[in-house]
Amino acid sequence: MADVQKVLELERKLEKEDEGLKTDVEQLKRKLQKLDKEKTKLEARVVELCVQKKDAETSKEDHGFVMMEAGFERARK
Repeated sequence: MADVQKVLELERKLEKEDEGLKTDVEQLKRKLQKLDKEKTKLEARVVELCVQKKDAETSKEDHGFVMMEAGFERARK
C-alpha cells in the first residue's frame, strides 16, 4: 500500500513538472516568434543600409554632401 502511495505521489509530482515544462515551452515559442519578427526587421534594415552604402560609394560627391548634412543635423540637435 505504501508503494502505491509513493507511485501516486511521484505521478502527481511528474504531472506538475510536465505542466511547468509545457508552460515553459509555450513561453519559449512566443519568445521565438518575437525574435523571428525582430530578426526579419533587422535583416530588412541591413538590406536598406547596404543599398545606402552602395549609393554612397557610387557617388562620392553625393556621399560628401550626405555626410555634411548628417553632421549638420547632429550638431543642430
